[in-house]
Amino acid sequence: MIFSIIIGRGGSTGVPRKNLRKVCGHPLLAFPIMSSLGSKEVDLTFFSTEDEEMKKVAEDYGAVVLDRPAELATDEALAEDVFAHVYNKMRESFLEPVEFVLLLMANAVGLNHIMIDDMVAKLRVVSKADSICTLSEYPALSPYRMRKISYGVTSGDKPSDDYPTVVPFVDNNVSFDYYLLQEARCVGRVEKYYH
Repeated sequence: MIFSIIIGRGGSTGVPRKNLRKVCGHPLLAFPIMSSLGSKEVDLTFFSTEDEEMKKVAEDYGAVVLDRPAELATDEALAEDVFAHVYNKMRESFLEPVEFVLLLMANAVGLNHIMIDDMVAKLRVVSKADSICTLSEYPALSPYRMRKISYGVTSGDKPSDDYPTVVPFVDNNVSFDYYLLQEARCVGRVEKYYH
């Protein structure tokens, strides 16, 4: 059995109510639900939230909605704890062993059912891997563009600890590719995460 856990919070402060905002005619949270339901590998799709409006929308799109406790719906709550809460709440009801769990954020719009099926197939082949996540090449966050503040270096013509200087984070002569881990889209082996 493979199931997905999609999490979304109504009290998100970065972009208020973002998971309900429409993109191409659908609320943002509908995209990971549709991708999960469209996968030939995923057997059950759960959506965890504390928000009543999001619960209704998730149900309308076909997800099994689970109430998220208030302590897991704060700015300080960790996604890992929310995922574990759903897994631990649901594992007793499964009649067969859980092979993989798909972990998704409600704003994972760049995902589709083909990607999910491909991730599952790859994880089955590489038995030593505990999970597989999507990556994106992301030159906008290149280490070459990053800077750090350094104290005790020359400011003007005199060294000083009083004046910070901005210096490159990495040596510009080093060449490598850089990727951003898309943590909103991961498939993992249950035994590696939940006991």
